[in-house]
Amino acid sequence: MNHYRVPTEDLAFILFDVLNAPDQLAALPAMAEADEPLLRQLLDEMGKFVSGQIAPLNRVGDEVGARFKDGAVTMAPGFRDAYQAFWQAGWPALSAAPEDGGQGLPAALDAALYESLSAANHGWTMAPGLLHGAYECL
Repeated sequence: MNHYRVPTEDLAFILFDVLNAPDQLAALPAMAEADEPLLRQLLDEMGKFVSGQIAPLNRVGDEVGARFKDGAVTMAPGFRDAYQAFWQAGWPALSAAPEDGGQGLPAALDAALYESLSAANHGWTMAPGLLHGAYECL
């Protein structure tokens, strides 16, 4: 059983007390709506998703891993479903530009998401981790 829980209060401390993100973002017209209540809500939802769906797959990812057979890669059990839930919830588009189908939210929030994903299950995180590199190239 995996007991990892995203430390959302620690992430909130960094965003709000250290970085003063709401005030910093309010000065940017494109980020003016990213206020503290919205950021807190997103941190809470991120914590629930990562702790509940990604962290529990860490062990099976380590024990079973990905398999390459007959020219096809099969991920560990549960990885595909978690990835489907990840993109259906809109997490990959968190900081992507709205004109590209993204949510246009701060990169600092995206960094908190990927920090949480990597801490919960680095093996799983390698797949969506490729998304932003590809997005930036396009």
